[in-house]
Amino acid sequence: MYCESQAERCDGIDNDCDFNIDEEITPIDSVVYQHSFCTGIKQVCENGAWREANQDELSRIPGYGIEICDGVDNDCDGNVDDDVLNLNQNCTDEAKLGICRQGVYQCQQGQLICATNTPQGDVCNGVDESCDGIDGISEQCNGIDDNCDGIVDNYPICAPCSQGGTYPEYCPGVTTNEWVTVLGGNGIATFKMFKTEVTIQMYKNCVNAGGCSIDPLNTCSFAGRDDLNAYPMACVNFDHINQYTAWSGTILPNDLEWEFAAGNRNGYNYPWGWDYNASLANISTGAPTIPCTYAQGNSIDGQICDLIGNVWEFMISSYGAYIRKGGSFYIGNTGYAARASNDVSDDIASSSNRGFRVILRSGF
Repeated sequence: MYCESQAERCDGIDNDCDFNIDEEITPIDSVVYQHSFCTGIKQVCENGAWREANQDELSRIPGYGIEICDGVDNDCDGNVDDDVLNLNQNCTDEAKLGICRQGVYQCQQGQLICATNTPQGDVCNGVDESCDGIDGISEQCNGIDDNCDGIVDNYPICAPCSQGGTYPEYCPGVTTNEWVTVLGGNGIATFKMFKTEVTIQMYKNCVNAGGCSIDPLNTCSFAGRDDLNAYPMACVNFDHINQYTAWSGTILPNDLEWEFAAGNRNGYNYPWGWDYNASLANISTGAPTIPCTYAQGNSIDGQICDLIGNVWEFMISSYGAYIRKGGSFYIGNTGYAARASNDVSDDIASSSNRGFRVILRSGF
């Protein structure tokens, strides 16, 4: 019988006349696969017709099998890293702390890993959200039990400077950029003066630590007003001031030290010179300002703010009397009254325009 050789086809006939039926034929693509070893899966020619390969035939392809987390479509179903054993199941990383120990298995960069929770802000609820091994954060000296040990503002971290405190905001004596060294001269010994008047926040710290009375906060309606914390403290009397200085390890300046700083070490009437300039200090504006708002009127190389204006500053005179100096925002205050050399000693009652500033003497 004559056989005319043709290209072999899947039709149950020996098309190429080699005495073999349906061999060496190019199958038709069944599925578009994502990885090279899966591209070998074609349809199978059987009994003169095409059919899709069965599992036995698929298993002969190198790499085919159970899906694992390797960035490859191991089971040739068109999906990569699906149906991986334990994928998206809960897992634990024993090397981590708190909520960061827990997670779920995920495929990342071709590997099955335990993708754990990320650290969060801690609250006192018995759970370590920050993943540092404790329920809470380090003590912040803010009137809150940050480290969740049942104690607010732990000692000695939040102790006054005089008792070895080390937290910068709570113990201003260790915050070098808030203290300004005033070099001595004309009989005045070198001392350090705080850059601003004592702020509401600084006084609240003392109240929270049990060192100061809350009364002036209530008198001036500062309590519960965190938006005012940066403003100068007021409504204090000398009992309140003495509580604060005892707690913080600081002292009030005397009039000679205050004048020396306010006169910029040159005996001026004002930090900027001899003549009053209303644009350089908060005098008679009707409202206090955040410290250092009038920075051009600063003293000691521009480092000490508001020695003139904002709030009157209480101090002790060199002859032992309580006085106040510097003028304030209060309407009716004048540039003359705010001069560095002027004292007001006959009216030292607490008021919403009267505050104080602290210094450190020998030893700092």
